[in-house]
Amino acid sequence: MIEFDFKNKTKHRVLEKNLRKIVEKFSKVFYPSENIQISTTIVTKREIVNLNKKYFGKNKATDVISLESKSDLRPKSLGEMVICGDVAQKEAEARGHSLQKEIEILFCHGLVHLLGKDHDDKLGRKNWNKALFKLRKDL
Repeated sequence: MIEFDFKNKTKHRVLEKNLRKIVEKFSKVFYPSENIQISTTIVTKREIVNLNKKYFGKNKATDVISLESKSDLRPKSLGEMVICGDVAQKEAEARGHSLQKEIEILFCHGLVHLLGKDHDDKLGRKNWNKALFKLRKDL
């Protein structure tokens, strides 16, 4: 079972059902016999700057922040993901695709971070890319 909490605090239109499809695949691939909970919020540039400053000491906007949960409660909470709709819109325009597609790309990126994977070094990038490939395959 998956508990997927989704909030959109922006004017950007985001299809929750597409994100739900991705999180269902994520659950089947990485947590096939566990109940999991994931929270995702789409926020403004101002909100993501405040969160980035609070958690990482960086006074700038970013596209996605994943905050892993340390809770042992059930269902297993993987954590909170925050995606900046404003930054995603600019990235989508620069890449020539829709905002929805960019949000889905960022969502996959954030889910892999919630697995505890990072891409800061060579080994981390390799493991991170393997997990991302498994998730995005057949989507």
